[in-house]
Amino acid sequence: MSNNFYQVGGTLPIESKAYIQREADTTLYQSLKESKYCYILNARQVGKSSLRVQTSHRLAQEGYNCVNIDMSSFGSEDITLIQWYNSFLDIIISTSFIFGYNKE
Repeated sequence: MSNNFYQVGGTLPIESKAYIQREADTTLYQSLKESKYCYILNARQVGKSSLRVQTSHRLAQEGYNCVNIDMSSFGSEDITLIQWYNSFLDIIISTSFIFGYNKE
């Protein structure tokens, strides 16, 4: 980690001392543990990605497997709905194999 406390733009690393816990940290964490559908919606540069990373890390420490999907990374207007869903499922499946969900 860099010796700089402040970071302009981008997701803060897990070990960053600049990350400030907010009410959203607790709300997201508890809701995910209760298997609730969650999404993070806010303006640019307010810590959405850092919140996601911090929460995923916290859950992983407790033995949960987390999959984070950037919905903007696949699909376009030039594909069918079935192709879009297949792209979505391909990401989940490939990530699942990486994290060991494929164990029988």
